[in-house]
Amino acid sequence: FENENILDHIYGGIMWAAGFMEGDATGTVWDAYETTTLTAEAESPTTVDVAPDGRVFYVDRGDYNAGNPESVVVVDPETGETTTALELPVADERINGLKGMVLDSEFPDTGWIYLYYAPPADEIEERHNRLSRFTLADGTVDPDSEVELLRVPFTPDNGGHVAGNLAWGPEGEHLYLST
Repeated sequence: FENENILDHIYGGIMWAAGFMEGDATGTVWDAYETTTLTAEAESPTTVDVAPDGRVFYVDRGDYNAGNPESVVVVDPETGETTTALELPVADERINGLKGMVLDSEFPDTGWIYLYYAPPADEIEERHNRLSRFTLADGTVDPDSEVELLRVPFTPDNGGHVAGNLAWGPEGEHLYLST
């Protein structure tokens, strides 16, 4: 705790909690939020990203039946129409599958979508989670456009939860992967 900004933040929180400083706690007041339903069709949605044109992209893991692909779904904000941009075959354990998705920081120019997922065990030699880049064109993602960027090994029988997510750093110059 040597960083001056961190210390100021902690001090401010203590002063507010003790009633010595005014503050805004609307982040915990549910009436400060408005709920907008994008679609009622999602079975098990996880990660979401919004394109600059307003289209909402999300991962739908489906009903977890073994062998079912998981999907990248797109919601058009003007029509409310939902389309499946990609059905991706994934590992069939419930703890695995399509874990993370983010649109490229230059998405309008590149059409790139980054996905973090576990490929089906029968299609690979060694089990791993994969970070790949795919290209969206004309509303769909061509599975053959995949460019594999990174493999993260895992043991399927570790008994733990397997997760991950993707996010862009400041200025959209670095892609971060959490595991």
